[in-house]
Amino acid sequence: MENLHIGASERKAEEESSNFIRWIASKAGSPINLTQKIYSSAYTVTSRAAFGNKTKDQESYKSIMEETVKAAAGFNIADFYPSAEWLHLISGIKSKIEKLQKEIDRILGNIINEHIAGKMTETESITILKFSIRPL
Repeated sequence: MENLHIGASERKAEEESSNFIRWIASKAGSPINLTQKIYSSAYTVTSRAAFGNKTKDQESYKSIMEETVKAAAGFNIADFYPSAEWLHLISGIKSKIEKLQKEIDRILGNIINEHIAGKMTETESITILKFSIRPL
């Protein structure tokens, strides 16, 4: 089973690499945002290895994770004065991150429930998540 899991993950990564190369070829002669595409491909490979081939919320998950990273990585004066709660309120970053976290929790809950309910095919369910939630 472990070898099957490794093979499935390799195929998913190879498929995403092929998609990435085809995307670059399709944009020949046009300016592209390579950084954004690399991040998107990395999120796709990671989420497919963790959750399976496709979930209804996969694109939402990628989008929310990108927003969360941008929000958390940006400059925020409240980071220098964590005890000054009013700075967190003025910046709005805390409430934004909490909102994003709730949405991520909802998506991950849906994915876990799909795995538990067995709505995924055997190939799709060979994921990190399956090994994490399986009974011992």
